[in-house]
Amino acid sequence: MATSGTANTGSGGGASLWSDKPGSGGSGIVIVRYPYSGPGGSPYDTWAGSAVFTDDANGDGVANGLAWILGAAGPSDHVVLPAPGTETGFLTLHFARVPDQGPAKLYVEYSNDLSTWSTPVEIPAGSDTVGGDIEVVVIPASPPGVPNDDVTVKIPTSHASGAGKLFGRLMATEN
Repeated sequence: MATSGTANTGSGGGASLWSDKPGSGGSGIVIVRYPYSGPGGSPYDTWAGSAVFTDDANGDGVANGLAWILGAAGPSDHVVLPAPGTETGFLTLHFARVPDQGPAKLYVEYSNDLSTWSTPVEIPAGSDTVGGDIEVVVIPASPPGVPNDDVTVKIPTSHASGAGKLFGRLMATEN
């Protein structure tokens, strides 16, 4: 077992961006690896070569699996992390996502203190409301020239602390 890296974004007096290095004492998640039985290996394996899903091949603080799901060109390339923002009543996370994740899954969590996080909620393939009140808007990849889905996750500010702080983060699992 290993812990996954997470891309964390937050707002509190203005949106900002930071990331948790795997193994840095952050609140990563436990990964249990399940083999993918699709033809020719998983989409991740095709992208990664020998790079391990939970490792950080380029040392940028983002685990390979999360970097792949967010559209990095390869394990040694840096990924564009989610752009945090605000929309009336919401903390928003905007990012690109590969359309074929195979068995891998992408989750969102939120916190108002960076210590206690919500239960991870899987981000669906299409637009939907998940976890009771988190809105996910997906604009599917559409050839030619658009390799990734365009995703916006909207976390209601009703989850913010009394001081108005609300943080969101993404995490990926290989199964």
